[in-house]
Amino acid sequence: MRRIMTKVMVVLLILLVVAVSPLLACGKKKAVEEQPIIIGSLTDLSGVVPAQGREASAGELDAVRYINEVQGGIGGVQVELITKDIKYNSTLGTQAYADLQSTYGSRLRAVVSFITPGLLPNKDSFVADKVIGFGSADPLSELPFDQYWTFSSICFYNVAFDAATTYLIDHWSGSGKPVVGLVATTVNAAKVISGGIKSACDREGVTYLAKLGDPTALDRTVDLTTLKDAGANIVFLILSESGVIKALKDSRQMGLNATFAGLKSYATASFATAAGSDGEGMYCVIDTASWEETDVEGIQFLRDWNAEWHPEVTFRSPQYILSFVDVLTVAEAMRRAIDKVGYSKLDGDAIKEALEGMTDWNPMSLMAPLKFGPDRHSGGTAVRLCQLQSGQWKAATDWLTTRELSGQELTLSYYQGL
Repeated sequence: MRRIMTKVMVVLLILLVVAVSPLLACGKKKAVEEQPIIIGSLTDLSGVVPAQGREASAGELDAVRYINEVQGGIGGVQVELITKDIKYNSTLGTQAYADLQSTYGSRLRAVVSFITPGLLPNKDSFVADKVIGFGSADPLSELPFDQYWTFSSICFYNVAFDAATTYLIDHWSGSGKPVVGLVATTVNAAKVISGGIKSACDREGVTYLAKLGDPTALDRTVDLTTLKDAGANIVFLILSESGVIKALKDSRQMGLNATFAGLKSYATASFATAAGSDGEGMYCVIDTASWEETDVEGIQFLRDWNAEWHPEVTFRSPQYILSFVDVLTVAEAMRRAIDKVGYSKLDGDAIKEALEGMTDWNPMSLMAPLKFGPDRHSGGTAVRLCQLQSGQWKAATDWLTTRELSGQELTLSYYQGL
């Protein structure tokens, strides 16, 4: 009898092991699958543009929190953002990416960056490692499209400023045709912007005067005086923030009563305070909806979100919104890739294919619909203008659709030759 009972107990134990083993295996597989998806952030928190960097970082972190807490992660898997301060330095950008890759390996699915040193120096590494590089940095880091894994949420600077210039010329209220001027530095991004302004002026039959100077020169009164003497009515300022504020003050003092316009990076609360009355009426070319547009789904959500989690914040800049969209877009591509191939087969190829298939992606209406493709890694399709009114940045236009790049403009050599 004892021998029979022993055999029965052995059989029961074997059956128990057989029954439990798949559960243990599933539990082990689930634990592996639930390792967070890693997204790296290469930003500037203490270098050239730390104020923008803090806004960008806040937008990225809030996007991750939204994905994890509201959307339940990406396909049920949580996301972890690893932020590296590269101080707007290309060497540090390269080192930081190498550190991310060595630490996280295949778990590193994407890198976001709002600055060129975070993307441009790592173009070849992104290809080799099959990691998506994504951001609102200069879209030139994507060219040529067919060779690189870098993407941007914004339009190329030339088509963005072409659209903005066209609007300002068409809405000029003075007599005759306006004279358009530019005070900028000799960096390549400014030359690309100048090309966009010139294309609009040529098309509209308007005189254009560009004054490009030393990036380190803060005083540009000579150039402003030249534009004043030429009767400039619309003047673009593409300088450091302090340089723009000085140019505005100098212009007011010398009687250059033009309509001024500049980059999205100026559309901040700190700029409005520093510029004071001299900045009144200035436009900025932005890629997002404005913070006061509570009728926009995404803006109202972000305002509610900030009221709850950042009660000290009363205003968010376009860079915060853009960086929120950047992470949201990368996460959407990963979600679509998981839906197609499953989590276990999620890799760079699947994410890139999904991202290139997002031809009409609406990120909570925070931007005009983004359009990507194998030959279109710059998703932006429209820009708009905001204006400083009574010390507050207000939406000044609806979406201004940008033209598609020409064949010549799709080559890196075109921009390098400017």
